[in-house]
Amino acid sequence: MTVRSAFLQLHFWGCFLIFLLIFGEISAQIPSHWYLNQEGGLPTNTVYKILQDRNNVTWITTSSGIVKYNSIQFTNYDNDTLRDKEFITINLDSLNRVWVTNTSKQIAYIEGGQLNMFNYNPTIKNINQINLEFDEDFLYLTIIYLKKEKKRKPANYSILYKIPIHEVSNRIPLKQYLVQSVKDTLIRPSVVSGDIIQLTGTKGHYQFTPFQSGNIGFSIPEKVKKTIQNWDNNHIQFKSLGEGTYTVFGEEKIVFWKRNGEVTIRKTRNTIHDITKVDDKLWILTASGLYLLNLTNNTMADPPLFAETAFSSMIKDREHNIWLGTLDQGIMMIPSVDFQIMSCNKSPFFSLFTLPDGTGILAGGKNKLLLIKKDNSVTNIEIPHNVGRIL
Repeated sequence: MTVRSAFLQLHFWGCFLIFLLIFGEISAQIPSHWYLNQEGGLPTNTVYKILQDRNNVTWITTSSGIVKYNSIQFTNYDNDTLRDKEFITINLDSLNRVWVTNTSKQIAYIEGGQLNMFNYNPTIKNINQINLEFDEDFLYLTIIYLKKEKKRKPANYSILYKIPIHEVSNRIPLKQYLVQSVKDTLIRPSVVSGDIIQLTGTKGHYQFTPFQSGNIGFSIPEKVKKTIQNWDNNHIQFKSLGEGTYTVFGEEKIVFWKRNGEVTIRKTRNTIHDITKVDDKLWILTASGLYLLNLTNNTMADPPLFAETAFSSMIKDREHNIWLGTLDQGIMMIPSVDFQIMSCNKSPFFSLFTLPDGTGILAGGKNKLLLIKKDNSVTNIEIPHNVGRIL
């Protein structure tokens, strides 16, 4: 029996306990979970980012290196030219190569079973941050640096390069790939669409066409600028939620704004490290717990789940299991069955019924039936009345 099959069987039947304990809102319940940590072979319990490639292999950046996990064992990758092994970001390109950056502003990628250095060798000094973004054909490299100016305070500048991914080598001349330089801090990630490159900075939203002058596509509302103006630039992150809605987060706030100028601010109890949109919910990962924000009705449970845990990142894999990176406990795993329960609308379940053939569970509640099969498929059946009992 594989680790995965044992894990799924254990948590499938263990979900009976979850159901029996649910008398209030499902979104506020603590789901069953387990950990991948140092005891199981992870080199450290400090995890920054998690990524699953196109071959269903999981890659993990940690304070002690980049790690591959194939559901059986961990494999560490190293290179003699690394100045440090604290990898803080991870990306995947269209060739299924994994790209990472460390705290020394080095860039590396995994190809041919080894960690290769991408020696961009910039002449720029005082680099604060480097960001990577990919589309099918290009690597977009943003370098944020501090520039001294005559009779003025030093200011943050951002410079953007557009590099064909098929031309990546150990050392390339970046000048030929220059797109634009901006006197602003461009917040990651960039939003790329064909030949048009969009980036959001602390002063505005920029739109570039390669080798042409940049222009401001639309400005960030003043309320957003004032909210984030004193935040640490190294911790500010920007994400698009689609449908003209954008977020910027860091510190203890997450700010939403729409192209029409509407702004909403939500507060948490601690610093926000990352956010991930899954279906109609936004998972907000903080230094002290996990918040679930319902994007349909704009409600958020407080206190958060796992309030004593410092979360750093999250992915939902192809089998709908949840992987949560933490800064001190390794990786928290939530099986797909329990994730489906967490993601249900607000509704107490009143009745449980095991299918006669043993292939699943039927749960009845307020105006719905939830059928969870042993293969982890879930069917949500809306009905006109509350379910009191299933026979």
